[in-house]
Amino acid sequence: MFFKIAKPRKFEYNYRFYKQENDKTKRIEFKSFRSSRYTQKGSLLRIVFLLIFLVYLFFVFKKSAIDTQNATAPNSDKIKVEEIIVVD
Repeated sequence: MFFKIAKPRKFEYNYRFYKQENDKTKRIEFKSFRSSRYTQKGSLLRIVFLLIFLVYLFFVFKKSAIDTQNATAPNSDKIKVEEIIVVD
């Protein structure tokens, strides 16, 4: 009782293998939700929209950089006169 050695449990399992010739039930066939044709179209459209968006951002930032450069140009010799007041 005190010196009993523990033995691993025995597990009996009968293996079952699938044999198609013995299967008389109708199998369910699933269609995939993602067809490769549609994913290629969607992927192409995504790339085109991303490219258009990046080109748009490039021109917006380029225009804003040119505007700030012209507004703060240190070598500007031109003076813009908005109104002249003559004092007697």
